[in-house]
Amino acid sequence: MKQLYILVFLLLTSSLFPQQPVFSQVYDLNASFLSIELFGQNGYLCCGINPFSSTNNYTITNITSDGRLAWEYIYDIPRNSPRLHQAIAADGDTALMFIVPRIDDGLKYLQLVKMNNKGETIFTKNILQDYYCYMGIVKRNNNEFATATILHDSLSLILFNSAGNVTTEYHYKVYGLLTTDAAFSIINTTDGGMLISAYKSTIKVDSNYQQVWMRHEGNVFYSTKADSNNFVSLYDGKIIKYDSNGNVIWWKHYGIKPISILYTPSGDYLLPYRIFNRGNFLTKLNSNGDSVSSVPARGIITAMKLIDDNAFIMSGELSYPYMSWITRSDISCEHKIVDFEDYLLDNRLNIFSYIKLYWYTYNVQSVDIDYSTDNGANWINIAQNLTAPPYIWSVPNTPSDECLFKVRESGSFQVYDVSTSMYSFINYKSYDYIAANNVLMWAGNNGDGSHNPNTDGNGFYWPGGINNDGKSAIFEDGLLWGGKLNGEIRVNGNTHRQGIKPGVILPNGKASDPYDPKYRIYKIKKGWADLPDTSIEKKIYEYNYNNWAGDIGAEYNDVNDDGVFTPGMDAPKFLGDEVLYYTANDLDTATTRYTYGSDPIGLEFHTSIFAFNTTDALADAVFKKYVLINKSGYTIDDMYLLYWSDDDLGDANDDRSAIDTNLCFTYTYNSDNDDGIYGTAPPAVAHMLLQSPIIRGSITDSAFYQSHWRKNFKNIKINAGGMLLKHRVMGFPGNPVQGLYLGSLEYYNLMMGLANDGTSIKDPITNEITTFCVPGDPVGGTGWYYGAGWPNGPGPGDSYNYLSCGPFTIAPGDTQEVVYAIFIAKGSSNLNSITKLRESAAFIRDKFYKNFPGFEDEVYSIPEIKFEVMQNYPNPFNPSTKIRFSVPFDDNGTPSKKNVTIKIYDILGREIKTILNSNFAPGNYETIFNASSLASGVYFYRLEAGSFMQTKKMVLLR
Repeated sequence: MKQLYILVFLLLTSSLFPQQPVFSQVYDLNASFLSIELFGQNGYLCCGINPFSSTNNYTITNITSDGRLAWEYIYDIPRNSPRLHQAIAADGDTALMFIVPRIDDGLKYLQLVKMNNKGETIFTKNILQDYYCYMGIVKRNNNEFATATILHDSLSLILFNSAGNVTTEYHYKVYGLLTTDAAFSIINTTDGGMLISAYKSTIKVDSNYQQVWMRHEGNVFYSTKADSNNFVSLYDGKIIKYDSNGNVIWWKHYGIKPISILYTPSGDYLLPYRIFNRGNFLTKLNSNGDSVSSVPARGIITAMKLIDDNAFIMSGELSYPYMSWITRSDISCEHKIVDFEDYLLDNRLNIFSYIKLYWYTYNVQSVDIDYSTDNGANWINIAQNLTAPPYIWSVPNTPSDECLFKVRESGSFQVYDVSTSMYSFINYKSYDYIAANNVLMWAGNNGDGSHNPNTDGNGFYWPGGINNDGKSAIFEDGLLWGGKLNGEIRVNGNTHRQGIKPGVILPNGKASDPYDPKYRIYKIKKGWADLPDTSIEKKIYEYNYNNWAGDIGAEYNDVNDDGVFTPGMDAPKFLGDEVLYYTANDLDTATTRYTYGSDPIGLEFHTSIFAFNTTDALADAVFKKYVLINKSGYTIDDMYLLYWSDDDLGDANDDRSAIDTNLCFTYTYNSDNDDGIYGTAPPAVAHMLLQSPIIRGSITDSAFYQSHWRKNFKNIKINAGGMLLKHRVMGFPGNPVQGLYLGSLEYYNLMMGLANDGTSIKDPITNEITTFCVPGDPVGGTGWYYGAGWPNGPGPGDSYNYLSCGPFTIAPGDTQEVVYAIFIAKGSSNLNSITKLRESAAFIRDKFYKNFPGFEDEVYSIPEIKFEVMQNYPNPFNPSTKIRFSVPFDDNGTPSKKNVTIKIYDILGREIKTILNSNFAPGNYETIFNASSLASGVYFYRLEAGSFMQTKKMVLLR
């Protein structure tokens, strides 16, 4: 990992055994370190338990002498096993012994494991049946090992050799009732004997394992050797020093529950402790047990071990993020440490994006940070004299796969740390903001909306746009979808968790690499060419303009009119004065289950975000256009789209939510005329559905789709929406649970206009069933609305909004398109802001359908889908080929399913096999025919559906 050459006197030791450098390192492993042992030239052995594992993982970890991870061994043990603070013992430099509790078929026993210095198991042996608890393992001076356990009402000491064979057992009567959670300690003493503690008893035995004396001072947590033949024991809240005869030398009460103590060659003691809400500390006690000094610790200290007269090693855990750490320190604790916390970074860092750099220091006042793009050959300074993390840094436009970071004491090149990981600077931006007008809004290519990735906070700023003063109105928003795939409800989308990943669905049905720079978020802006040549902003716009995503769904002007995107000739289409674009899909199962527990559907999303630099209501709005393509190969029935938002209008604690069903938008307004952030007459913010999915209509209907009006179709209406209570109330919509399939069922109920549990929503004013929550008018004081319009309803506060439209069916290969407007307005009061919001909504809706750039008023018909079977591809083929076909709607526009068969015939007209016989909804489909069992020649395939029949010829050529 790292070399920190600090405090020169630490290095001036024996040339045969040079002093190792001081270091501190965090490990993202499977357990919290509970004990640490020296492992000769191999460094250190750490053991611990992962309390979050369903099987209670027990780990053995080898850390090298300079802090690098050598290997990790994971072992499953029963739940609720004791926390093993002395669970491992080294057998020289070549092997180690550890014991773990086991339960098989209800039988309890201890299992002894011996491993070599590479973490490979040499043998396992079962010992000590019917145990109650296990007290650790120590190596004796005669190459024997010792462990202790509780058998019935006796404390038992078990000796075994390096071959794992039990040689002797000794049993001692103890004071009090022994239980499985009894505290324990087992150590060697300087006179060749041992000190064994369990529950309220401490037993001293001599070198022949005969009991010398017993003490009953309380629950012993840990004991350690001290000066001469004396020792110190830790109890619950107190520390006692005994002489070799068990007499108390001194007794101290510190009001804490220590779990480790270290005696130093100078006669002092190091005692770790934790103070709630203040942190972790390491205090020095003098030989009389009095506190002399205290220094902060990196985290909870669980174990310490003396290395030599000048140094010791300590291990522990971090509370957040939950990780293990070890620190090698000098005895005086006057050393200096700098540690770059690279475990908080991804290995792929996006050029032009902002990242947070973290570090840990000890006895260092400030640091400088450098980076290298050539594996450390040259270093470039990032920042100087930083006193506390994090530091937010913009990754430069210098693509490289050999990037490192260095954190060093300011002005020094002796106290430093270089990142363990090698990083890649890639031309890939996952988040960006749009700021064409009075709004600055963040978006991510994982579907995340209105959320600032740098602050993990609000991401919709207004007013001021790029020059905003920090006032914001939305914490996060996004699109969700739900439908039935073969009858199974599947729901996914973007809320506080993100359910999609960047990239397309490839022809083979798999997802593309989400980190391919091609699937970054794109940003273009009118007038970019007029920016100064030295501007980084201009370089970003120029690169995106010249490398536009037209081949993966971004809209473009087809300059050469050939129907395909031609780089260098066709140009990006400016839907507004500024445009963001990304492509994403829902194919990653782990991601979809993490959101609401469902499996993927197989949808691809082409998302365009755009805004206009005007002086009218468009100046306070941003638009989102989603194009959904069903690439699943299955028809998705009863599908809904739902837009979700977590609005935090300035101070979220006085917010109220509502829905305007006439203008199709949800909105959040202030409960009174004064907001803690926006002040007097606070604004109101809204999410409006401008263009909804289309379905078959009558001959008099027309639908807006792909910037045109389409005959014989219609845009479906919103069917549900309103407020989602953050703290759920039975019978009213509330925020669904995350990470469980129950969340999918709850969201699908909301999409259909029901409460989470599937019951109907009842308007408390009219007592009638409704699919909309708080659709009343707060301005006019009519209907069901927050406040006076909801008797005994919840008070103002943080809540969420949702707006649903559906149902509709989307066949394989079909496309749907929806457009939302996110806008804000301010009036002369909190309620007048709602009035202004409605005026803006009407203006925006009128502009959208009439005058938006690129939107035309032409009306024409979508080509009709008809029964048809296409020529197979490839043809000739060997041995497989694809056969595509289409299934139409009924004459009246009904999307009923129809039985389709495809049969194969030879050149003589003999039926060879039926490769398809199933019911299909209207749409385009394909099936694969494998002819590996047939001979070369000419074959025919025939599609039959009712009275329709069509035949094509194909050639199998081996």
